Amino acid sequence: TRLEDRVTEVGAKCVSVLVYETLPALGLPLMQVPSFLQLQTLERGGGIMPHIDSVTPRAECVATVGLVSSCQIRVGPVLLEINEGDLYILTGSARWEVKHEVLPPLSDRMSLTIRFNPE
Repeated sequence: TRLEDRVTEVGAKCVSVLVYETLPALGLPLMQVPSFLQLQTLERGGGIMPHIDSVTPRAECVATVGLVSSCQIRVGPVLLEINEGDLYILTGSARWEVKHEVLPPLSDRMSLTIRFNPE
């Protein structure tokens, strides 16, 4: 379908930009091909409760791009507005020591989450 084609196209672009541009620009080590890809939908009003990431599946860096609709995420005390096409990355203490959550969106939301391991 058109949506699946769009998700595949966006996912491929995200992986390429993340691996070769964004992560090195942030001083993070060059990452391998993603170890985990997740296309996630949240229905309006459904969120992801505050949590600290599990060590499995293993990933030093988790990047999420908003595909459909906007939402707010909270990382510790920081509240971020994530719109379609926005990318956010969790690594280090933001991933392993600070609770983070996706607040319930006002409309159905779709995102692509990519986990990376160092080479």
